[in-house]
This record gives sequence, C-alpha cells and structure tokens, in this order.
Amino acid sequence: MRRIVALVSAAACSLTSLDDLGAGGDASLDAAPSDAIACDADTNGDPHNCGTCGHDCCGGACAMGQCQPLVLASQQAQPAWVVADATHVYWQLDATSFQFPSPPTDVMRVRVDGTGLEVFASQRAIFRGIQSDGTRILWLEASLDLQPFFRVAWIDKTATVGDAGAQVQFVPAFDPNASSAVMRGFFVDTTTMYWFGNSSTECPGFSACVFFAQTSNLGARTVIQAKASPYNIAIDSADTDYIYPWTVSNEIVRLSKKPVDGGLPSDVIVSTSDAGGVSITAVDDTTLYFTDTSAGTIYSMPKVPDAGSPKPFATLQNVPGTVVATQGAVYWANTDGIVSCPASGCPDGPDKPRVIVAEKGISDFAITPSCFYYANPQSGTIKVVGR
Repeated sequence: MRRIVALVSAAACSLTSLDDLGAGGDASLDAAPSDAIACDADTNGDPHNCGTCGHDCCGGACAMGQCQPLVLASQQAQPAWVVADATHVYWQLDATSFQFPSPPTDVMRVRVDGTGLEVFASQRAIFRGIQSDGTRILWLEASLDLQPFFRVAWIDKTATVGDAGAQVQFVPAFDPNASSAVMRGFFVDTTTMYWFGNSSTECPGFSACVFFAQTSNLGARTVIQAKASPYNIAIDSADTDYIYPWTVSNEIVRLSKKPVDGGLPSDVIVSTSDAGGVSITAVDDTTLYFTDTSAGTIYSMPKVPDAGSPKPFATLQNVPGTVVATQGAVYWANTDGIVSCPASGCPDGPDKPRVIVAEKGISDFAITPSCFYYANPQSGTIKVVGR
C-alpha cells in the first residue's frame, strides 16, 4: 500500500501511497509486532521488548513500556515527503509550498541507525515530493528550458553519492510519452507509475486524463479516461483491477488498471454531496478511507460503487493529515502526533484512536514492518519510533 499525500496541506502530509505509500515504506506494512511468543525481559525498559515481547523500539529507548522517538537527523530545513526502506530514510527539504517554478531543493538520506547523513540529490526543482518504486527514488521535476514542462527524474538507491549527490537520470526531456507541460502529480507502486494531466492535445477527446506506464519503461504510456483531473490517486498494490483518484470535481472515482482502446469510464464511489469535503484518500483490500479536514473526520466505506453512504471512522481529529491503510490497521497524522485504529474500527470510540507518537508538528511519515519514520518541520528533525 502506498501512502496518499495531501496536496492541500502546508507540507507533504500520501495519498499513498504514501505509502510508501508514501506511503512511504517499501516493505510490506502488514507484519506488525506480535507478543505471541513469551520472553524473559523487562517489558517496561527493554528496547527490544517494549510494552510487550518482540516490540522493538528501532534504536530508541523504552520508558515505562513505551518506545521513545530517536532523532536520526536534525537541523533539516522544512523536511517532508518521507520514504523509508530496510536500510535508509529519504526526505525532501524545503517542501512546504507548491510554487511553480519550484525552487531548487535537496533530497537527503540517512541510514536507519542515524549514521551516514548525506545529500542524495542536490538542487532539484522537485514538484510535489518524492516517491519510491522499491529500487529508485522518483519525482516530477519542473524545468523552464525552452518551455515549461515536467519530466520524470530518479536516482537508483544503489547509486554512488558524491559531493553534489548521486547522478540523476531522466526520461528524455521532450519525450512526449513521459515529459509534459501538464503533468500535475504522480504515484508509483513496485511495477507501475500513474500520473495525470488536463491538456486537450495530450488527452484527445477527454477534458482530463490519467496515464500509466510500467516503471521498467516509463517512455511507453497508456491513457486512462477520466472525467476530471485528479488531485491524488489512492493505490493498493494488491488490487490488480483499479486505482482510486480523487478529482477536482470533489469525487472519488474508480478507474480500471486495464483500459481498452479509447479508455474506460470512471465509476463514482463518493462525492462531496454524500459527505463533506474530500482531502486525502487511502485504500486497503476492501475499504476506501478519506478525510474531511475541515470537519476533523476520517470516513470509511466499501471501495465499490453504490455501496451506500460513507461512515465516520474517526472523529474530532485536529487537522488529519497523511493516511496509511494496511490490511489490519489505519494510521494517520494530526496536529498532536501519529495515531491509529484497527481497520475494524477504533475500540475505544472513533474520537479516541491509539496514540503512537505524541508530538506536535509532524507533517509526514512512512511505515516499515517494525518502525515509523517521520518528519517534523517545526523542529527540523527526522525521527524513528517503534511500531
């Protein structure tokens, strides 16, 4: 699952996927810690068995059975768009605005133990954040050479990093199949990249369209029909049939991953006439989740058309941000920290999710099987805490 990134927030807080999403982590998100095996440990203070046997604090301390966040990097200027895997954490600096042209910024990385902080990509005009397909860090890069356009850029995670960062690669700058004046956002999983635009020349017969291409061949795109340009796209890698864009018409729709010639029409799942104002979306194997930031509510509903009205999943949330849905739990950020509830619902009531990190200012996070990695622009830090 990818996390889904909010384009309406002050910082990068996804879709995903973001998942990874995004979100952010590249590994499966469903292998949560378990206390099924007993241990001879002080679960109040053992950082490898904190609160319960097998609950590791990912390098941080354990105090009174609670994992404590560990700072991996400090003095970072407005960090956001966090991506994490088994060895490194990646993020973008100065990622709090969506200006065009995008001011040059850096992509940073650090090892998961907090060593080896370095510039991974130097002075890039990144538009709406970084993502990962598992082997690369990718982004849309704005350029004003000859004419305004966006191109797909990336760095292999195994690339050698020099004084100015690793060598950036591109789809050929003016390749009409992968560089565009109308690209407005993109989302990737391990095999496919999706992006969208609203040009009559690039979307013949449509007012807007969604493209996709295999990550192994980004120069060969296919057009999927869309009624309106999406703000973001929720993707479940395990869902082989559909993606779920949220459009400028304030509708969440279902689009086939396997379009026929001429594209397929979109199925509307929910619109603002049904429930509030959509902000951020995420999906798991059965359920669509979306936030209404102004109402402080996260809604859930089956991810199929004509499934009825959405129901409140979490309420009284102060500016709910990044949402990550796994097959067993839903995680999100709010102004007070990172919280979660089981996918079946919050056991203590929708207004009382489980608090994972109590810290104001968190903008974005990524999940791996054991850890949360998150950015705090207010303190200029990247931190980790046990999941």
